[in-house]
Amino acid sequence: MKFKVIEYSILKENKGISLMVLVITIIILLILAGITISQLKGSKLFENARQAKETTEEAQKLENEILEEYESEIGQYTNGARSNLQSLIIYPNGTESNPAVINADQRIEIDNPYKGHSLYLSVQINVDGLWGTTDWFCDSGHSYGIEAIHLEGEGVDKIVIQAANTALTSYSNHSGNGFGIVKVITSAPYRVKIFCLD
Repeated sequence: MKFKVIEYSILKENKGISLMVLVITIIILLILAGITISQLKGSKLFENARQAKETTEEAQKLENEILEEYESEIGQYTNGARSNLQSLIIYPNGTESNPAVINADQRIEIDNPYKGHSLYLSVQINVDGLWGTTDWFCDSGHSYGIEAIHLEGEGVDKIVIQAANTALTSYSNHSGNGFGIVKVITSAPYRVKIFCLD
């Protein structure tokens, strides 16, 4: 019975942490935090982070300036500052109601309607009543497609339409055209879309 009283007395004296131990623990943690912060300052971590932030802000500013220049340049084409981007659809050797037919391995030269200007050209063929472009590709010595290029030099300012040696287009999943065809087309009505870039 006496033993139980002593055990209760010991438990009663040791319950919880004393205020002194708590204060000492907090002081030790503060000292460790101070040492860590001073070590971080000594390693220039904060300086490197500040420099990285400044570099990022400068890069963002430069990117915004470049984007504004691009938007301004595009605006000149779309807002009429250059009387709109001039475009034209031509039907060489034919008309809109009766376009001429081009065959595989055929080359056609026409005069540039925008002489002295840079051009973007897109030659299109008509398949089942739809106008569209085809990609150029080669396969074991056979080529498929049709392209238009701008030739310019001393006394030369021409648009050249060149058809591939085998066909104007092949299956859609072969030559990348969007017609959805499963046949080879060796001749078709054609036209050229011309965009004057300057």
